[in-house]
Amino acid sequence: MTMNKENKMSKTLMVGDLHGEWSDLNNLINHKRPDNIIQLGDWGWWPHFHGKKGLLPRGKIFDQFGVRNVQNNLKTNIYWIPGNHCNWDDLKCLTDYEPVEIQEGITYCPFGTVLEVNGYNILCCGGASSIDKDTRIERTSWWKDEIISQEDMDNLPDCNIDIVISHTIPESFFKYIPIHKLKKRDPSIIALEMILNKYRPRMWFSGHFHHYLKKDVKTSYGYCLWTSLAMPKINQKWWCKLK
Repeated sequence: MTMNKENKMSKTLMVGDLHGEWSDLNNLINHKRPDNIIQLGDWGWWPHFHGKKGLLPRGKIFDQFGVRNVQNNLKTNIYWIPGNHCNWDDLKCLTDYEPVEIQEGITYCPFGTVLEVNGYNILCCGGASSIDKDTRIERTSWWKDEIISQEDMDNLPDCNIDIVISHTIPESFFKYIPIHKLKKRDPSIIALEMILNKYRPRMWFSGHFHHYLKKDVKTSYGYCLWTSLAMPKINQKWWCKLK
């Protein structure tokens, strides 16, 4: 599904993994006052933990709806894709492949959603495999639906795409990033490689690795400018402006 945005140029920020810790995001909204934020997976969708302790560090109570995207009489529209650490049972109950507003101005964008922002068609391709799933509890802190499926691939749109946003990365990008070797065993990376070759995007943004990198990647069709964003509280860049 395509989500139409206004034609005017807007201030749009790309944001890396958040894992349900909203304070840094709220500070970013308050100080940078963007029109839009596009978040690259591991947002922190765990409604089954809402109001409970044990999920966040230092004994804090988890507030699923703690993002203050309306500040100083200005509203920031937020769009997020799934990563691997999210409640996939709940997401699949919310929607199949249609974007859904889970909080005022905050929209979950399932696989295949196309955002129209600043003249770009942005394809949303969330999902990835958890390398720590052996230490998690199935359907409580880990879900087998986290990886990109054939059904997801069958739902891809037939249109021109300028930018792809994903949680993990295409297989061919791995030679540029220092990562744990297990993350390369994710079948989602094969699907993303197919998406890279199908749509030939000019830009690609990803999260997942908690590592900042910006690289012109040579592909079969030319170059794709890829940006990998870190997460807050890591001494690397966790957000950037879409230009």
